[in-house]
Amino acid sequence: NPSAADLNVALRADKFLATADPEIQDQFHQLLTVFNAPFFAFLFDFRFSSFIGMSPEDQDSYLEDWMTSSFAFRRTGFQALKRVCLSVFYTEPRSWPEIGYDGKFEPS
Repeated sequence: NPSAADLNVALRADKFLATADPEIQDQFHQLLTVFNAPFFAFLFDFRFSSFIGMSPEDQDSYLEDWMTSSFAFRRTGFQALKRVCLSVFYTEPRSWPEIGYDGKFEPS
């Protein structure tokens, strides 16, 4: 099963977002800045690290905190990150065997 790193999800997401409207690019940049900033991690979750500096377990917990936050901007930000990552991951043909998709569309 290929990982996100194997499929260059971050690089492909960056290339995808580079073609987006400049306002969308700015908003996504702001989201990533707040999401990764140790200051905001401490402010909202009492964590003392950036997202990148967290262990995989802490990253999972931090993502869940964003997903279930009482602040709408965090929940919305989580959904934006999730949708971009999933879209980029599943548009890569090497991810398809894991979900049983062979690349053909057969209407029922």
